[in-house]
Amino acid sequence: MPRVLVLFAHPAETRSRVNQVLADAVRGLPDVTFHDLYETYPEFDIRVADEQALLDAHDVLVLQHPLYWYSCPAIVKEWLDLVLEHGWAYGSGGTHLRAPPAAPPRRTRPRACTACTSGSCWCRSSAPRCCAACGTCRRSPCTGR
Repeated sequence: MPRVLVLFAHPAETRSRVNQVLADAVRGLPDVTFHDLYETYPEFDIRVADEQALLDAHDVLVLQHPLYWYSCPAIVKEWLDLVLEHGWAYGSGGTHLRAPPAAPPRRTRPRACTACTSGSCWCRSSAPRCCAACGTCRRSPCTGR
């Protein structure tokens, strides 16, 4: 069974119902490591060697984060820039992300994927009156747009 590393990054996890459900679904699964970047690095002081060792110990990387202005949260960008550095992940000597010679072809075992969510008011797909009942929309009153 492949070992999966879920790299989770949501600055306001408690306000995201979708990310809570996704995170809760994978926490505690065998062969899955759930790694919350905001919890581990609240000051964004990423320990590169520790993160690289974590990657080396897994077969699949899943980046789970919300979409912010067509991009990932700042801590994910920081992680990607620091951890996947030249000479380690790519370039001369950068072989750590390559599959071992005995591994199946990449088509059958992806090395990385992204689970990206985007927020929206629940009432955008429901009747405009929904906010009075559930209070999920920040608009007052909600226009349903």
